[in-house]
Amino acid sequence: YEIAENVTVSNTIRYTSFRILGDVNNRTISTLQPPTGPARPPATTTSFDARGIYLDSFWNTLMLQFNMGKKFSGNIGWRSTYREVKVTRPTATETETQNNNNIVSGIRFQPTKRVNLFFDYEKGTWDNAFLQISPLNMQRVRVRANFNVTDTLSLNATLSSTDRTNPTPFVSNTSDFRAFAVSGFWEPSTRFWLTGGYNYDDLFATANIAFSTGTAALTRGTSQFYSRQHFMFLDTRMGITKRLDLLMVYRYLTDIGAPNTARTSAGPYDFIASFPLYRHNPEARLAYRFNNHVTGNLSYRHFSYNEKNFRSDLVGFRSQDYAANIMTTSLRFTF
Repeated sequence: YEIAENVTVSNTIRYTSFRILGDVNNRTISTLQPPTGPARPPATTTSFDARGIYLDSFWNTLMLQFNMGKKFSGNIGWRSTYREVKVTRPTATETETQNNNNIVSGIRFQPTKRVNLFFDYEKGTWDNAFLQISPLNMQRVRVRANFNVTDTLSLNATLSSTDRTNPTPFVSNTSDFRAFAVSGFWEPSTRFWLTGGYNYDDLFATANIAFSTGTAALTRGTSQFYSRQHFMFLDTRMGITKRLDLLMVYRYLTDIGAPNTARTSAGPYDFIASFPLYRHNPEARLAYRFNNHVTGNLSYRHFSYNEKNFRSDLVGFRSQDYAANIMTTSLRFTF
């Protein structure tokens, strides 16, 4: 609904419902032995056990959007979710409901013709799992910037922060996620373009745990997980001739795992977990257009994967290190 020329109110409703039914027939065989005389024939009884899972979920977002000329615009709204999960069986029915409310907002500012700045903020509760726990308290902040340096070169940068906390005192589970990304795109002509970027993701999650060490009393500690991931990519296309194109792609990812300071500061019942690894994937492809309807492709792809400093004392787990070289040919027909 347009309240004014530059002010709009919108409301979005989403509803999801499904059920999972499980019917089980149980056949029980029993024999009754009398005090004297021969045994009676076995008696067979059949019972019916029906179980079901039912879910109903509502998602509603009320948003106010405003536009103050070409340089400034924004929005602010309220998101509400309701979920009901019902588990039925012949002897009882259990129902779990959850309500979540979030404030969502964002602004866009264009100081110059070639620069756009964005700021998004969300705060409230988060629920995305079939668990009978309290919804997670969450806060998300994201800042973005787009720069059109020239008509052929553009740059982008994004910084985001997401914090989630389980309010259940016994669990005390928290996760902090930080991400930074930069990318660029350059297209000086119709026969050549180049794009590339870098992402850094930092995740730290911790939770209280209780475990047994062979005694009657439970030992309490914490479980901590670290992920510090670097990712780089580079893509390019070159039109060698009017019919022949060369495309090259490169991906590199590494996770350096937990910092050394985390291990030195951990207590006797604090467990540090991480998954350090790296992989890189170069690819090159030649595409030749025989005509407007037939294109042939010849490509080479290399895939390597290595788990760094993986613990060999974990039963059933071994460090993996392998590489693959793949050649592919294809022919494409279009009509």
